[in-house]
Amino acid sequence: DSHNYGDLQVLLAGTCGGSIRPGRHLHFDGQRPLADLWLSLAQTAGSQRNRFADSTSPLELG
Repeated sequence: DSHNYGDLQVLLAGTCGGSIRPGRHLHFDGQRPLADLWLSLAQTAGSQRNRFADSTSPLELG
């Protein structure tokens, strides 16, 4: 039994105080680790982190 995490869909609720525009479907090409999303959300919330787990770079969520 093989698990495949490619093309994973994530539902994000909220706007992080207006920093993230709602009502959109975003698609990011390539093999982006899920940690890129967590890093992006942390930075949007004010964190100064530049890495999280196996992140490569933050996603543009604005």
